[in-house]
Amino acid sequence: MARPEKSEYPEYYHSYVSKSQGDNAVKVLEDSNAITRKLFKNVEDEKGAFAYAEGKWTLNELVQHLIDSERVFAYRLMRIARNDKTPMPGFEQDDYVPESNANNKNLSELLIEANVLRN
Repeated sequence: MARPEKSEYPEYYHSYVSKSQGDNAVKVLEDSNAITRKLFKNVEDEKGAFAYAEGKWTLNELVQHLIDSERVFAYRLMRIARNDKTPMPGFEQDDYVPESNANNKNLSELLIEANVLRN
């Protein structure tokens, strides 16, 4: 899959597309999954509920956000692949996080879930 032209996606997504590297979307997804696994490899479950400041996301919430985003974008891609023309609703990440219950989960289990979704 080639990198999309700027005219092929809404302006809102430009900041994401412009930060990605390479022209092979599957490889980019595989590489980012490996980077995420490596980053969290030695982080203990007890650190999952850590936030660097009041009101900031914890590590668990961050990983839960990756999981939620993976699901939302997979659904959107399926709709695009099926040529569904109905408008797609937005995804307000800051509304999802408090409802995720992420801090009552183990970081290691969240990472397994994220890896399963990506693979």
